[in-house]
Amino acid sequence: MKILISFLFTISCLANFTGKWSASGYYKTPKRVGECLEVFMQFEVTKEKFSIIDGGYICGDLQASYPPSSFEIEEGSLYYYGENVGSITDSEINIRYEDGLFHLNLRKAEGQVIFQENWDDGEDYLSISSKMDLLL
Repeated sequence: MKILISFLFTISCLANFTGKWSASGYYKTPKRVGECLEVFMQFEVTKEKFSIIDGGYICGDLQASYPPSSFEIEEGSLYYYGENVGSITDSEINIRYEDGLFHLNLRKAEGQVIFQENWDDGEDYLSISSKMDLLL
């Protein structure tokens, strides 16, 4: 019975982005490329809301954490404090703000979340990528 419950829980988590995700990854700037020791995110998705509970990355001397954030979902669009900042489907989340300076793309593929974060001001950039696994 416990195996069945665990299996059903895993399937329900994979049906959306809800859960804790983590893996190593890579970063790239104009001056260097390197490994990320850890990229981690925790999400909760309901019919009305997408929430980033926790998250961040450790990439050499580059480290950052995500503040808890909630986005309202309306007809596949994501709103942050009333501003349309992205889109959400069953398999992909896109968030852009700061006039396009920041872009977060999350894509589900083969039981993983493909994480891609980009900061680009036209002169300098930071790109972080990872293929995160669900933590149980």
